[in-house]
Amino acid sequence: MGFEAIYCFFALFIFFCFRDITILNDTHAYFEWFDDLSHSAEHMSHGIWHVNALDRFEPGFQIYANMIMHFITRNAYGIIFISGLIVTIANILFIRKFTNGICLVVFLMLCAGVLESEYSGMRQGIAICVLYYAYFQLLKHRLFIFILCGIIATTLHSSAIVFFLLLILQKVELNRKFISITFIGGIIIAFFIDKVFEMLGLTDLVYYEQGMTRDSVAWAAIINTVISAIVLWFCYYIQRKYSFKVKEPLLWWMTILNVIFNMTSITFPIMTRFSLYFYPFIFILCILLINRVPSGKTRLKYINLIIIGFLLRFIVILEYKNDWNVMYPYLFYNFN
Repeated sequence: MGFEAIYCFFALFIFFCFRDITILNDTHAYFEWFDDLSHSAEHMSHGIWHVNALDRFEPGFQIYANMIMHFITRNAYGIIFISGLIVTIANILFIRKFTNGICLVVFLMLCAGVLESEYSGMRQGIAICVLYYAYFQLLKHRLFIFILCGIIATTLHSSAIVFFLLLILQKVELNRKFISITFIGGIIIAFFIDKVFEMLGLTDLVYYEQGMTRDSVAWAAIINTVISAIVLWFCYYIQRKYSFKVKEPLLWWMTILNVIFNMTSITFPIMTRFSLYFYPFIFILCILLINRVPSGKTRLKYINLIIIGFLLRFIVILEYKNDWNVMYPYLFYNFN
């Protein structure tokens, strides 16, 4: 475990943190925003708690950036390095809580685009790291710390509010009745998501306008929905076949929520933001169940199936739809 943790740390940190800003989707936006603020005499005259209410980024993320530019560096690459360091360490520590197979889970998360999204979507990536910690606090019934972490994560990225669903789901029994109700509710929301936004008075959001004017088929959302549904079925198959008792109900609920939010993103693409919070947990549930299979040969067969499935997804996207991730030729940062 120690070797795999160190190996994955260096592999991820070097690839995602020592990179030119063109490699991933949103990195340039954070780079330019940080660069403008750090070279603004007016902004630097304020303290670290200064928040611009008119800024496009949430207040918690503004304070986080202020701390970096005041105490560490005003170089815009600083926010890339530090955020990458946080995401790298948090994910490795999170995986270590469940399994020794750190490299395997990291590989699957890379093939699924989960880690790429965490590094690129800097605000949401750090929010997910906060919620990793919140999850373990919820398991220990430390509700105050969980809620506090949830509030902090929400100030980093507003979509983190979806994680509060776990407060409800931890009280819900994991059985066919409630799972069916959850899926039926998800299907209804998927078909009438525009009505939900209208009821909430959120029709002025740019995401609503983009969702309503979209005329192309959301193939990415469809593929993610199918794959996450297959993984959920695969986990259910293993549990039923070997008569495993449900020891991780919240992991099951998060896998179910991942399927539902991917499903709603077919009609409303921005919903993929919510599915990302639950995506890392589906790999943990899958590996936990596979590791409990008594036969070593069978375990290896199941692991190979999962690897091949996500690797095929990765290859197909790179070959036919690499524009989904706006990938550019990889360049290391020129420190000179």
